[in-house]
Amino acid sequence: MSNPLENVIQHAQKMQEYLQKIQKECMEIKVTGEAGAGLVKMVLNGNGDVLDVQIDDSVYQESKQVLQDLVAAAANDANCKRERLKNEKLKKLSGDRDFSKNFNFPFML
Repeated sequence: MSNPLENVIQHAQKMQEYLQKIQKECMEIKVTGEAGAGLVKMVLNGNGDVLDVQIDDSVYQESKQVLQDLVAAAANDANCKRERLKNEKLKKLSGDRDFSKNFNFPFML
């Protein structure tokens, strides 16, 4: 007959392993945000670090404010996509329950 405490510990260890796997997956993802119908593109990793920024040459003919707005919009788009992926992974972990608003895992920001 198995000890209930051992079962809880084993379950917690499996959960920890799964969390570590998700953490690694989140660190490895790359998302691309776009603005201005693709005139500005920004690639972020799972930590939110900017990996690449691409700006179409035609944007340089616009005002500085337009360029700033497009860069900010591309960053926001990429962050939204990153957040969506984080929530999908949390839902997987929680059996499709949406705990993303209640739990803030530091590795999934």
